[in-house]
Amino acid sequence: KVKSSALIGRARADRLDFQPLSEFENSSFVLFNVMWKLLPQLALGMEYQYGRRENADGTALDNNRVMIGVQIF
Repeated sequence: KVKSSALIGRARADRLDFQPLSEFENSSFVLFNVMWKLLPQLALGMEYQYGRRENADGTALDNNRVMIGVQIF
């Protein structure tokens, strides 16, 4: 039995006049995961995440993550 999910999100904040241009302005992320139930008491899963942060001055950073999990019930 296999199941999966996907998620997308975005956040935005207005910079106040006294804050420097290096402050957070917006971010976005995407994730996708899949889980395989191998036995009645054992499941294996993998998840990929991508995120991006942009500052008010236009600089941006990207982040990629891969996670692997084991679930025993």
